[in-house]
Amino acid sequence: MRMRPFGALLALLGVSGALLAVDGCTIVNGLSVPVDAGPAAIGDAPNEAKVDSGDGCNHAMPPPRPTTPDSADVAPVLAVAKEILLSTPTGAVPVGYDLDDVCTTDKATETCTGDKPHVDPPGGIDNNGGDLFNLVKTKTDVEERVNAGIALGKTTLLFRLSNYNGTPNDPNIVFSVYASPGLLDGSGNATPPNFVESEAWALDDAQFTALSPDLPTTTTTGYVSGGVVVAFLATTKIGLSSSFAVNLKSAVLTADLDLTGAKPVMTGGIIAGRWAASDLLHVISRQRTSDAGKALCDDPINYGVAKAVICADLDIMVDRIADRSGLACNATSASIRFVGAPASLGQKRSTPADEPCPTFPPDSCSGDGG
Repeated sequence: MRMRPFGALLALLGVSGALLAVDGCTIVNGLSVPVDAGPAAIGDAPNEAKVDSGDGCNHAMPPPRPTTPDSADVAPVLAVAKEILLSTPTGAVPVGYDLDDVCTTDKATETCTGDKPHVDPPGGIDNNGGDLFNLVKTKTDVEERVNAGIALGKTTLLFRLSNYNGTPNDPNIVFSVYASPGLLDGSGNATPPNFVESEAWALDDAQFTALSPDLPTTTTTGYVSGGVVVAFLATTKIGLSSSFAVNLKSAVLTADLDLTGAKPVMTGGIIAGRWAASDLLHVISRQRTSDAGKALCDDPINYGVAKAVICADLDIMVDRIADRSGLACNATSASIRFVGAPASLGQKRSTPADEPCPTFPPDSCSGDGG
């Protein structure tokens, strides 16, 4: 919702490495996910489509579930994120969805109370994080680092569409998001990809459980409408390094399908959701002021500056049920885009975590409920 400078924070961050990981949980029940479990099954999820509320706003929402009957399924569709787009450059068309069902025009129409009034982009799009990552891009080139890593065959995301009938409309599908430590050779070394279907990207074994050894914990149901995949995720964590993760709640994922060839191809998509201030502070505290610098959790002065910037610029509630409750905003909205290419699933691999301050306590903004 709000688009304000994060310069004081971003000047502190020298985010290094390039890792994308997902380890959230939506619907996990062994080896299968029931295809009749829609957004109601995961509770706190965005609406499938916004009906005309009479407010004169064309709410930016994903397409609605089709009413066509289901039909026989084709082979699963696999894609790798060959490019990650985090920022919304100045003057660019805003990307994302109306996460709080309100096209905010002034202080009176905000769904939570913040320090300053603001106005939503057209359609009520909520993507405060787009401005954040735009500044990250100019200050620390994190977006370039992420994509340079992917081009070298390092960590990225994989997407799998299954229970899909191969047509522009399917009322019931299953969608999985996998964390990949990279396209690795027999010695575990990253190999630059050609982004072809035969390349098997490794899978982070932390995203699987004994109950569900074949599906990642971020697996959910959804549908395809007009060639667009729509899936709702109660929680999805997207890491930008081994210590930097955007943890989106009440998230919606949409992915575009190219159906003109012999088989469907997933060409790209958007993941949009709510990023809790308390989780954001946890992530920011683990960042370093330079590639080899001290983490902010060991630098109280700089961490205090970063916290002040974050807490002054929250634009949404973590939980949808708290919208319009008069409470202080306790999250930032965010949208992350990806460009897809054909891929295959590889073998499971262990991925070590980076925890510079294991004893650093949880933190929250004053009054944010975090």
